[in-house]
Amino acid sequence: MGKKGDSELKTMNKDREKQLIDNKVFNFDPGEIDFLLLSKSKKIISDNDYFNFVILSQNCGFFYHQSLHLYGHSSVNQFNDIHYINSLLQNEYGEIITGLFSFGQDLFGNQFCFDIKKGGVVFLNSETGEREIISSSFSNWINILHEK
Repeated sequence: MGKKGDSELKTMNKDREKQLIDNKVFNFDPGEIDFLLLSKSKKIISDNDYFNFVILSQNCGFFYHQSLHLYGHSSVNQFNDIHYINSLLQNEYGEIITGLFSFGQDLFGNQFCFDIKKGGVVFLNSETGEREIISSSFSNWINILHEK
């Protein structure tokens, strides 16, 4: 893609990011970002757009009337702590979740995960354990959210 196309795509991504943040539920306090937890995540996740979003959204939280929960980097609320949630998922799902690191869930408990070996975002069905690659990056995942 040329410079103009790249610029337009970045503008669209920022607009979609803003649209998601505009739909954040603000009566929930995800706690302040724990930068030690954030740096621990940076050793696992390689998608810089995701970390920019964590900062912009003030540590993730709930979006779209609580139908989307993106985990934060704070141990204030365990149900919102990305590392606590991932340890629970590892204990419950074992090999099914190997190679994935969850960053959020929908209202049915299905997980949105980074594939930590191949990259990209994976939808993990919480009932069947089936995986589906749904986007190549966090920014692309946000764009897909807004296409539906």
